[in-house]
Amino acid sequence: MNCRRELYHSNSFVERYYVRQQRNKNARKTAQRVCEKTLLGLILVSLIITLAAGAFTFYLYWASLNHEYRAGTWRNAMMISQVVDTDELKREAGIVSSVYESLTEEELTGDDDAWLDRYADVYGESYGSQRELLRSIKAASDDAETYVALLDTEHDRMVCLVDADDTENYCRPGYWDECDPGEIDSYLNGAPVQWLDKFYGEEKLPVVI
Repeated sequence: MNCRRELYHSNSFVERYYVRQQRNKNARKTAQRVCEKTLLGLILVSLIITLAAGAFTFYLYWASLNHEYRAGTWRNAMMISQVVDTDELKREAGIVSSVYESLTEEELTGDDDAWLDRYADVYGESYGSQRELLRSIKAASDDAETYVALLDTEHDRMVCLVDADDTENYCRPGYWDECDPGEIDSYLNGAPVQWLDKFYGEEKLPVVI
């Protein structure tokens, strides 16, 4: 009888020890899973913060370049409007607009030389000097594109008058290019203020017409 009690007590101790070990093992597994999830969460948060910081830095860099380009472009435009021969430009603009408006869409989209030759009267005595003046402004400002053009607001086009490009691919008088409606609006009403303009304390860029 005593042997049976001792055996029973011995079996109970083993069972309790086994249960305790299983609990400890389960607790360690639970703690390990919590640590792994916590570590994974920290890695994901760090990755999100890094990506967000990188995206904001890229956006700030892009916004700064865009701000400098816009401000520089308008400064050049204001300079050109003050130094060019406005009377000669008006004469050229009258010729170009008259020929441009007389052409059909088929003629405007046809062979370049065929319809650009119709603007031959634009090449007056001061045309070459105007191009030289624009080239000097382009060189001083390191601007990629410097030109004087007309706006066709009905078809959202820009029609070239004088181009500073000194290569053989320069835009001849009458050459036109498509414009985004937002560009046309900026030319007519001034460029809208962006948040970086406000940061620098600058107002709406003026109209240059």
